[in-house]
Amino acid sequence: MQDKRCTLYNVIFPLWLVLFAPLFPLVYLPVLLVNLVIDAGVIGAALRLLKFSLPGGALRSYIFKAWLCGFLADFLGVAILFALADSSLMAPDSILTIWNNPTTVVLHLLTIALVGALIYLANRRLGTRAGLPAAVAHKVALAMGIITAPWVFLVPTSIVPFLN
Repeated sequence: MQDKRCTLYNVIFPLWLVLFAPLFPLVYLPVLLVNLVIDAGVIGAALRLLKFSLPGGALRSYIFKAWLCGFLADFLGVAILFALADSSLMAPDSILTIWNNPTTVVLHLLTIALVGALIYLANRRLGTRAGLPAAVAHKVALAMGIITAPWVFLVPTSIVPFLN
């Protein structure tokens, strides 16, 4: 039986993986806090624009759960991109320079759309469970799905000096 080995040459992780990799533990806390502030800001602004409010405890619980669901969706997006990068669908160095290959750009955009849709679905469900009317929950979830989708997936790591 033949011995199958997988050798990886010059593997450089994408910038967005820094958010999830244990290589930079000091990055965790600021990233988590900034993400929480962004999620709270989007939910708060959407509710203000819709002239609707939730009691303090329900709002905090909704924001915290939305924040956790957003991270889970982002992890899924990272896993999808790694699976695609390992497949024959993407060019070998496409993770580093996504804008050099149209197929890679389309796959990244589809992954971002999928993650955004998952964020929308999770937030719509969380919003209705928190006591928001269905129409309000839909609009808040739509704002969360669009604004907090992982747009940073489009940043090529080739422009980051310390990753090259």
